[in-house]
Order: sequence, then C-alpha cells, then structure tokens
Amino acid sequence: MRKSVLAILSAGAIALQATAANAVVMVTSSNMTVPAPTVSVSNGITTINFGQNDLTDPFANSFSFMTDTAYTADFRASTSTPNETFTAATLTGPGLTGGSLTFAGVGTPVLELLGVSLLGESTYTVSLAGGGRAGATYTGNGTLGAVPEPATWAMMLLGFGAMGFTLRRRPKAALAQIA
Repeated sequence: MRKSVLAILSAGAIALQATAANAVVMVTSSNMTVPAPTVSVSNGITTINFGQNDLTDPFANSFSFMTDTAYTADFRASTSTPNETFTAATLTGPGLTGGSLTFAGVGTPVLELLGVSLLGESTYTVSLAGGGRAGATYTGNGTLGAVPEPATWAMMLLGFGAMGFTLRRRPKAALAQIA
C-alpha cells in the first residue's frame, strides 16, 4: 500500500513537471551599437550586457527585449569617464507601475534598478540618456532570474506531502523492557 501511494505521488510529480525555456530575445537597439547588447544564460540566470563607446554629447540610447516567462530583474549601468553623468534612465513595459520605472542614481555616474518583476511574453525597453563629455563610455547589465512556475510549486508541495506521509506511517520502535 505504502509503495503504491509513493509511486502514485511520484508519477503525479513527474507529470506536472514543466520545462522552462528561460530565454530573453533581444529585439532592437537604438544608438547602442559599440558593443551591441548581448544576451547570455548561465545556471538559469539570464544576463543582458549593454553599453556604448565613443558617446556623443548629449547621448540617448535604448534597447528592447522580449521575455518568455516571468522574471525578477536587476539592472545596473555606470561610467568611469570623468564629468559624465546619466540625466535620464527608465525601464518601460507592461506590468510596471505607471508603465515605466526610473533608475536610482539619475544625475550621477552610477545607476541601479533592483528587484523589478517582469511579466512573461512581454516586451520591455531600457532607455538611457546623459551628457557631459563627447567620447565617453558606459557599460551596464541586466540580471534576470526566472520566477518558479506553478508546476514547480506543485512538485514541491507533493514532495513535502510524501515525506509527511512516510514519517507518519513509519512503525514505532518497541522499547526493550527489563523484568
């Protein structure tokens, strides 16, 4: 009986398992060509690297990307060029408060936008602007971690249930009695 219940629970967990593609597709970039934005995936974390060399003064760059599933994202950008600052930096797309979010650090050489929830199957745009020195450079990256799918949560709950069932059904050890 016990083996049958565990076999059924295991089969249910396997049936509910879904595979996540964990892919972000770069759609377009505007005035961001050297180097062009790139996407890489390692250990389930998707990274978007972006930047621009030899900026004009002032500059305005942007890139768009599509998500395949829900993500939690962190974006950072910085410049080490003296007297160069970012005057505007936004992330726009569906599901964001008011349709866009502004990076922290506008007016400085370092920007951050942390803990952003992105929807699946959506297009988002990162826009950066600044000025101060022609020929300046900046670099940045976005780190996206996939949010677990409902099937993952179901498997976890089934596993906890199976462990609880096994512990509850375990026979109690008999204590030796001295006469």
